[in-house]
Amino acid sequence: MTKYEERNAGIILFVGENVKQKDIKPRFEDGTLKLQVPKNSKEVVV
Repeated sequence: MTKYEERNAGIILFVGENVKQKDIKPRFEDGTLKLQVPKNSKEVVV
């Protein structure tokens, strides 16, 4: 593999059932793909 070939690890991540695609914030930084995924918060009903 040359340094110009794309690498694909084929990784699938499960981030939760209630997470929408629009909630995930991707960014490419220093050659690394970083994903910001919101934490699930439990609502307290009083």
